[in-house]
Amino acid sequence: MTKNIEQTTQIEKTKNYYDGIASGYKNLYHEEQILKLNYVKDLFPETGKCLDAGCGDGVLNQFVNSDVELFSFDLSSELLNLNSNVSTRKFQGSLTDLSIFENNKFDFISSFSVIQDIPDFKKVLFELKRVLKNEGTLFLSFVKFSSKKEKLLEIINSEFKIIEQFEEIKDLIFVLKFK
Repeated sequence: MTKNIEQTTQIEKTKNYYDGIASGYKNLYHEEQILKLNYVKDLFPETGKCLDAGCGDGVLNQFVNSDVELFSFDLSSELLNLNSNVSTRKFQGSLTDLSIFENNKFDFISSFSVIQDIPDFKKVLFELKRVLKNEGTLFLSFVKFSSKKEKLLEIINSEFKIIEQFEEIKDLIFVLKFK
């Protein structure tokens, strides 16, 4: 029970942090996110459904084709308010619970520099896997200096086939498919 309370407290702290910096998020992280997305932008499908898991202020919006049905999901309601996704497909919540989405819904999922901030990252990876179509692609990055790096790599290697891997200044970036 204590572990759940600690995780809930950590998620709330993270939410409060991103809500608090939302107005300056673009100055803090926008260019960094663009650099990461440039590694994989040519691999994004031209059509289909995409989940931007941990969407922030919506930097991915400028990278996906207009024929892609984009779903923006973030812990921070303040960042969602700044997100330029003009559709009604914006959702606030923790990536540990994607129960609003049915199994096998998305053709691709993008989640950049989010997973290392989530206490139960295993649950997040399994939720992302659950909502990704069997032939879908997961674009994932995490901070390469994270204390969770080895455990994340272990799960990635056991659950996914690595199609491509990139290393940039702060992050490891993966293009993943189901094994």
